[in-house]
Amino acid sequence: MGSDVHSSPMIQCSLEVPLVGHAAVPCSDSAALVAWLFNLRGSDVQCNPVFVSYATVGADGSAVLYVEQSKLTEEVKAHLKEAQVTVKDYSLFADDVASATSTGKSVWLDASKVSFAIFNAAKQASVPSEGNGAPSSKRAKTDKGKAAAPSGAASPADASSIPQIVEFASPVNNAKAIKNDAELDGMREAHLRDAVALCELLYTLEKDVSARQR
Repeated sequence: MGSDVHSSPMIQCSLEVPLVGHAAVPCSDSAALVAWLFNLRGSDVQCNPVFVSYATVGADGSAVLYVEQSKLTEEVKAHLKEAQVTVKDYSLFADDVASATSTGKSVWLDASKVSFAIFNAAKQASVPSEGNGAPSSKRAKTDKGKAAAPSGAASPADASSIPQIVEFASPVNNAKAIKNDAELDGMREAHLRDAVALCELLYTLEKDVSARQR
């Protein structure tokens, strides 16, 4: 249904990075977005053509796919190599995100998609901004005198205060919304097949109901 590896959207992603004022790396743990970005399909989720994975796209347009490599066929490996996509083991993603923020690099996280574990890895490894120092483990008092959560506890709502975390919707969403010719043809074909299946169902029901009324 799709075309080849979406190198054009990768470039779009990298071009959007400077617009937020950071040398950020857009990170995605949305299986659907990762599958679309690399034009790959899997069967890890029942009735969904996706696979368990993570991905990053660098400001220079480079891309890294984090996936269990035993799932990749030789054809898929060649597909990714041709597109100059680096493949790493799925388990390394959190460490790489933490490594990026610990060296002062920014990571772009979509708060509506990112898991708590990944956000926490980025936050805990982030370099404290000037004058802020390390996060405190003490509970601060709120205006009502109640103990608030420790400042070291990560939450996507805290992202704006962490220089290394850029919180925006994934740029892959916008690129995915613009369909190419192959995708448009695929959508039309899918609707035709669905219409035929629906007509067959309605015809069968009509025959069955009519037979029972006689």
